[in-house]
Amino acid sequence: FFKAGTAIAPSVCVANSVSGSMGANVSSSTHSTQPSLLRWDSCCRPAVTTAVENVELAVGDAVLQQQERVEFVCREVAVDSCKAGQIKTALTFQGGGFASVAIQASVLASLIANATAKGAQPSLEGSHLLDKFQTLSTVSGGGWFLSALLYSEYFVDLVQKMAASPDKAGKIFSDGYMQPWFDKAQKTGSGPMKALAEIMQGIPGISDSLFWGGEILKLDSWAAFIQELLQYTTNGDIKAETTLGQSLPWAAGKTWLVCHSLISPVQSNMGNDRALLYLTNETVLPDAEAYIYRMSASAGQPVYIPAKFSVPLGAGPEASASSSYIAADALPGSARSQWTASFGFGARKDRHESPAYGQFDNFTKQVNKLELHKVVAASSAAAAGVVLAGGLRDITAKVGKDLGCRLAVWAAEASSEPFATADALLDPLAFEHPSVTKDTARQLADAGVVPLADGYYTDNSGIGQAVAAGATEVTSFTSLDSLLRLFGRSSKDGTYSEIKLGTQIPQVSFPIFDFEGLDDGTSAQDHVKALTDKFPTIDPDRKMKYVESITVGTIQCITRANPWFGIPSGIRVTLHLVLGGTTLGVGAFENLDHYAVCVQNIVSLITQPEQANSPALEALRGFFPV
Repeated sequence: FFKAGTAIAPSVCVANSVSGSMGANVSSSTHSTQPSLLRWDSCCRPAVTTAVENVELAVGDAVLQQQERVEFVCREVAVDSCKAGQIKTALTFQGGGFASVAIQASVLASLIANATAKGAQPSLEGSHLLDKFQTLSTVSGGGWFLSALLYSEYFVDLVQKMAASPDKAGKIFSDGYMQPWFDKAQKTGSGPMKALAEIMQGIPGISDSLFWGGEILKLDSWAAFIQELLQYTTNGDIKAETTLGQSLPWAAGKTWLVCHSLISPVQSNMGNDRALLYLTNETVLPDAEAYIYRMSASAGQPVYIPAKFSVPLGAGPEASASSSYIAADALPGSARSQWTASFGFGARKDRHESPAYGQFDNFTKQVNKLELHKVVAASSAAAAGVVLAGGLRDITAKVGKDLGCRLAVWAAEASSEPFATADALLDPLAFEHPSVTKDTARQLADAGVVPLADGYYTDNSGIGQAVAAGATEVTSFTSLDSLLRLFGRSSKDGTYSEIKLGTQIPQVSFPIFDFEGLDDGTSAQDHVKALTDKFPTIDPDRKMKYVESITVGTIQCITRANPWFGIPSGIRVTLHLVLGGTTLGVGAFENLDHYAVCVQNIVSLITQPEQANSPALEALRGFFPV
């Protein structure tokens, strides 16, 4: 590294060579129980500046100038501290459909643009923006974004092009991401929804939704829809056969947590008026043949259990997950699937139970062999909760081929090929195949077939699973609403609370965080609101459409014990938050062209020169040391 003839080993030794000038700052900050990268950076940067002032430092053939030397040493120490296990860092991407993709692509492209030297070509790897994060955690639409970034060179190049031409970022995003997929939906959609969409062309928000809603109907399942979405938004890089083990080299060594929810209905957490699942091969008289799923487990458990696929990126196809599928105590050891076939309007019932789940080994062993689109579909199955809402489920059962049940993603816990086995058993039910026999319920039980739903139902931020996996410093693209669900409304809160959306679909909140010293009657949620109200913001011009203020700041909190996530109490966690960004929703009843406008406005906002020294942008850059 040093041209001036000094023999210095790379990286961590460069930091050690500077440490003598830093004195106690290094030991007190980098070796504390739970060190903070940003705390280290702020207290030690002046010492680094002095230490490298007269040192000629080069990377390759390029001799670094003074400020470049400071940035280089600080980044190397930060990254090596993470790799050495001194700091457990995570970056999380909230769910929110196309809104998530728009915000996250815009902010990342803007940061790459700001980190690129004048005249240089913007590069994700070259920017080092994501180097410090050992764990990447996603929910729903955040998984759409990150899966493309992890598995598609085309999409990485798209983001880099946005960074290279900030004034054209919206058009680049529209032409390269939104339009290819929407063109496919317009051309291949069929049935009454497409016909209605063509009639409603003068109302883009309605017609756009009808076009892609018609595409879901045509494909007959959420998983098939997500496979098509990933394929067409990555120019074919992500295919139906793409597995989790085929990630791009830039992310090697990191872990990707694909957060979702295991639907876990037992009699005690369901209303008596609601059957749990409804698969039928009768169109006129659906009650004549029903297949009902329940879980035989603890009476006190929530209707959804937080779950994750833990993906060791770059570890090869044989690699296993580095952490469990669900928390060790989330389900009792005796928990199992229970399938009941009801015939003749309930006159005869056949009930069968699966073997005990254990720790869902087939979801963790050789996880990298699982199909990428199925895993992303599970994490983003936003409508999967209809299987728990009797009226909605029954209505959607009449649409398509029992589409209501196929809005969830099903996996067979007892099979080494979880998704393929579940499809082989469930497809005949939906498509009225003669292979459906009186043994079907037994086969479903023996395979341990279970429904998976969007992570939104348990934690839309991805923070919970990141902390459960050991992260103590988390940077998160999220919303205030999603954040508040992780904090208690009072000290008497239990480990979870269930709420029902207007459609009677249940949703569960898990308070996993608290604050020390809140003795004035203030709830943790109220304290979060008070803290975030004081955060600096990046505010859009009034003329900027579909954009809202981006709020940036840091919260120090402490964990509450939560068995459903497997989080113990008393762990201090630093949350670096990027809140807000757009007024657009997930995609339903939105004009899809508006996402490109949103992207352009966010990129323009962050890259404009007058924002360069704003407190919010300085804080944002601090979350991503380069």
